[in-house]
Amino acid sequence: MLRALCVLLGLYPLSLHAQLIESFDDGDFLNHPSWQGTTAYWTIDFQNNNPFLRTQGPSAADTLFLSTPSQVCWGVWQLTFYYENVNFSNFNGFRIYLMSDTADLLAPLRGYFVQLGTNNSDEIRLYRQDGDPATRRILLGRSNPLLTETQGKHTLRILRSETGHWTVSLDGQVLFEAQDATYWHSRFFGLWVKHTATTAQNYGFDDLLVAGERERPDRTPPRILSALYRQQLRAFVLHFSEAMDTTRLADDAFFVERLGFPESQRWSGDPLGQVVQLIFTDIPPSGIYTLYARSLYDLAGNPLGDTSLTVVARTDTQPPRLREAYPVNSQQLNVHFDEPVYGCDPAHYQIAPPQTIATILDCPSSPRPDYTLQLAFPLTAGETYRLQLTHIADTVGNLLTGVTYAFTFPGDAQPIAPGDVVLNEVLYAPTEDATEFFELYNRSPHAIDLQQLQWYDTRRQPIPLSQRPFLVGPEAYVVIAQDTALLERAFGPIAYRVQPPSWSALNNDGDAVVLVRADKVVIDSMAYTAVMGKPGYSLERRDPGLPATIPENWAPSDAPERATPGRVNSRYEPDLRAPLLLFAAVRDSTTVVLTVDEPLHPSAVHPDAFELDDGTRPVDAIWQAEQQQIVLRFAAQLRQRHLTARQLCDLKNQCRATATRPLAYPPAPGSLIINEILYAPRANPYDGYPDQPEYLELLNRAAYYLDLEGLYWTNRPNELGRADTFYLPARFQALAPDSLALVFSVPTSSDPLVFLDEAFPGTTQQPGTVWLPMRRSSLSLRNEGDVVHLRYRAHTLDAVAYAPSWHQKGIRDATGLALERLLPDGPSNDPTNWTTSPDPSGGTPGRPNAAQVQRTQWPTQTPELWITPSPFSPDGDGTDDVTILHFRLPATGTVAQAQIFDSYGRRVRTLGPIVAGAEGMLLWDGRDQEGRELPIGLYVVLFEALDARGGRLLTRKAPVVLARPLH
Repeated sequence: MLRALCVLLGLYPLSLHAQLIESFDDGDFLNHPSWQGTTAYWTIDFQNNNPFLRTQGPSAADTLFLSTPSQVCWGVWQLTFYYENVNFSNFNGFRIYLMSDTADLLAPLRGYFVQLGTNNSDEIRLYRQDGDPATRRILLGRSNPLLTETQGKHTLRILRSETGHWTVSLDGQVLFEAQDATYWHSRFFGLWVKHTATTAQNYGFDDLLVAGERERPDRTPPRILSALYRQQLRAFVLHFSEAMDTTRLADDAFFVERLGFPESQRWSGDPLGQVVQLIFTDIPPSGIYTLYARSLYDLAGNPLGDTSLTVVARTDTQPPRLREAYPVNSQQLNVHFDEPVYGCDPAHYQIAPPQTIATILDCPSSPRPDYTLQLAFPLTAGETYRLQLTHIADTVGNLLTGVTYAFTFPGDAQPIAPGDVVLNEVLYAPTEDATEFFELYNRSPHAIDLQQLQWYDTRRQPIPLSQRPFLVGPEAYVVIAQDTALLERAFGPIAYRVQPPSWSALNNDGDAVVLVRADKVVIDSMAYTAVMGKPGYSLERRDPGLPATIPENWAPSDAPERATPGRVNSRYEPDLRAPLLLFAAVRDSTTVVLTVDEPLHPSAVHPDAFELDDGTRPVDAIWQAEQQQIVLRFAAQLRQRHLTARQLCDLKNQCRATATRPLAYPPAPGSLIINEILYAPRANPYDGYPDQPEYLELLNRAAYYLDLEGLYWTNRPNELGRADTFYLPARFQALAPDSLALVFSVPTSSDPLVFLDEAFPGTTQQPGTVWLPMRRSSLSLRNEGDVVHLRYRAHTLDAVAYAPSWHQKGIRDATGLALERLLPDGPSNDPTNWTTSPDPSGGTPGRPNAAQVQRTQWPTQTPELWITPSPFSPDGDGTDDVTILHFRLPATGTVAQAQIFDSYGRRVRTLGPIVAGAEGMLLWDGRDQEGRELPIGLYVVLFEALDARGGRLLTRKAPVVLARPLH
C-alpha cells in the first residue's frame, strides 16, 4: 500500500516535511512514526496478507486512543477504516482527530475531528472542539445516514483549504462541506474509539495519510493599530499589526502635516507587531495633526496602502503645580504635585520660619507626584509656615519655581477617644448644585488625624475618611464631602475639606452617620428622619457638648446658603442653663408625669428628688429619655396641689436647685365649662372697626389645676352623621381654679394677642388666663346655632346648644356680640342662663363676664325654696336680668317645676319641669310664656316637686319682685 499512498501524495503540491504516511507494512505501530496513548489495546492484524491497525480493547466497555505528532493545519487527511458487527451509536463509534493541541485525546483540547457513530445515527459528522469534550463541541457539518450495514470497509478523505473551507468525502463521493477558520495550529493527529464489551476488537485502520502545511500563508496586508504623540519621546508613535520590512523603507515613508518629515526613526519589536517612533526635536503645540504613511511592506511583501491618520497631540508646556503641602507629624511634611516631578533635591525647598530639611524620604527615585520632607527640628503646634519651591521639573522639563504655600501645623496627632470629635452638621438632601457632606468638630485639646477614622451609614460598610495623614487642630471644623469641588462651588472656600475614596449615599427619608476608629470603637453617631430637616437644608447641631443622639439637638440651618460647612453653625445654641421643669401632669390616681426641656443626667432622677406639697415622696421615679419625661408613682391617691423637684441636672451637669409646678389633673365632667361664645364676629374690613375672632371661653370650676392637653370639641353632625373635631393647641397648659382659657381663631399673618387686643382692648392684661390661638379663619361656629361638645378623652365635660334666640330680645343683628353665661353652676342649655354681653366691645374674652347676677349666701336655716335676687330688673343691662329659684329636695330623681302668678292670681309663666337632684335651680327672665315682657310688680312663685309616680313631695310659695329703673 505504500506505493499507492505515494502516488496519491504526488497529486498534491505539499511540502514533504508536513506529511504523515502510515501503512503499517513494517508490522510496528509504535515507531516510525511513534504513537502514544492506550497502546496496550491496539495490535497489527492481517487481512488478505495486508497488515492493518486493529483495536484490541478490554472485555468491558472502554474508550481507546492513539496520537502521533502532526503540525498540518490545512491540506488532506485520508485513511481506510474497517468495522465488523458494529451498530454505530453513542456507545459504538470512532473519531479521527485531524488537529489537536494535546496528545491526550481524552482530555480537554482544541482542534477538529470527524466522528462516526452518534445518537444511534449512521451519519458522519465534522466537529470543532474548544476544550471539554463533553460540552465544548461545535458541529460544523454532517452527512445523511449511510453506514447502515453492521460491517464494512471505506476510505475517508478530508480536505481543508487555506481559507478554512472543509470537504468530507467517503469512497470518492463528497458527503458535505463546511467553513471554519478558528484554529490554524496543530500538534497531533489521532484515532479515538469507543466500544462495548462485544466490539472491543471490531475496528481497523489502514493507509493513513496526512499532508499539507504547518501554517496559513500570510496574504494579509499589515495595518496601523494606533498612532499617538508621546512628549517624553519627542515622537509620534505608530504601532503596526505585524513586523515590517524596514529594508524597503523609502525616505518619504512618513510625513506629518505642519511639521514635515521626521528627523529620525526608531524601530522596535513588540509582542503584537512592531513600533516605530517618528522623532521631532521640537515639541509641537497641542492640536490635531495629519500623519501620512506610504510604501510600507510586511515581511511577506504584503503592502500597506497609502494611509493618512489623524493624531491628537496633547503637549505639556506648563510647569507642574503644587496641589497641597501638609504636615504628617511635627518632623515630616508631605508635598503633593499635580504630575510626576523630579523632587529629590532638598535645595528645591525652603521653609519659613526657618526649618532645616534633613532629607527627602525614598530618594533617589523615578519621578513621582508626592514627596515627604524629613525636617531636622520639630514644627511648633499652632504655628503657620511658608513653604517656597524652586526649580522643580516635570518629566518633560517644565520648571516650577518661585511658588509659596502657607500651611499651619495643628500639632502631633493623639489617639482619638469617644467624644473628642463630634458630628456637627449633615447635608443629606442637597440641591442640584450642592453635594452631600457631614461636618466634624474637634472638641479635644489636641490635634487628631482623620486617617485614623472611618464612617458608615445604615449599610454598615466602613469607609476611610482619608487615605493620607490629615491633621485637624483643636476647635477646628473639617468637612467630609462626596465631592469637594462641588462643595466649594456651592459654599465657597473651606479650610479643611476631605473627599473620601468612596461615598455611601445618605437616604433622604432617614439614615445614620456613624464615626468609628479602625478598631470599630464608635467616636460619635447620629440618626435622622425626614421630619427633622428640610430638603436642601443641612441639619446643624445646636450644642456639640450634648449627645448627637438627641433629635432636639439638631435643627435645619438658618443660613442664607442653607448650610454652614466649615463655619460655626447658624443654629449654634449651646446649653448654658440648668434644665426647666415644664409641666406636671396627673395621669391617673397615683401617677404624675413631669416634662423637662432637655435630657437629664440619669443620676438626677430618683424618688428623693421629688416631693408633693404635703411632704409625700414617690415610691418610684423613671426617666423616659425619648419623651424627656419623668414618671413618678405614689403609694396613695393623689389629692395634693403642687410638686417640687430638687437638683435637676442636665447632661452637662448644670443643675437647678428647686423647681415647683402645680399638679394639672385631668378634667372631669362639670369641672371645665363653656363660659362665653362669640359665633358671629365682626369681620368687615370696610366698617371702620377692628375685626374680631370667633372664640370659646372656658372656665375652671374645680378647686385644682386642670390639664388642658388633649381637650377637643365637636359640633352638630351633618346629614351624614359626621361632626367637625377641633383639638385645643394646649400642650403643657394648666388652668388654675376659677381661671379662664380662651380658644380663638387668628389669621396666619397676625400676632394672636395683638389681634385679640385690637378687637377687645385691654383683654390680654387679664392675669391667669390661658390663651389658645388657632391659626385658622374661624372655629366653624354656625351663625344659625350649633352644638358645642367639650370633650376630654371619652368624656363630655360640657355641651351647649346655643341659638341666636338666646340673645336679648330686640337684638336684630347679633354680629359682634358674644353670649355670656350668667351662672357657672346654672344649666348649660337654659337660654335664661345666657345673655348678650353688655360690654361695649361686644364681649369679654379671657375676662370675667360683664353680665352678672347678684347672689347672696344661703340662709343659715336652709329653706326648701330661696329666690335671689329679689327684686331683679330684666332690662338687658347685664346686671340682675334674671332671678334664681334655688331649691333643696328631700330626695333625688324628682321632677321639679315652678308656676309664676301675677298679683291678680293669673298664671303667667311655667318653669320646667326638670329632673332634679337634691339641689337645683330654675331661672326666670321676667317674661311670660309667650316671651313678652311683664310689668313691674309683685309675683308669687308656686314651686312643686313630684315623685316618679306623680305624687307631690314638696310644695312651697315665695314672693319675688320684678322691677325696672325709673327714667
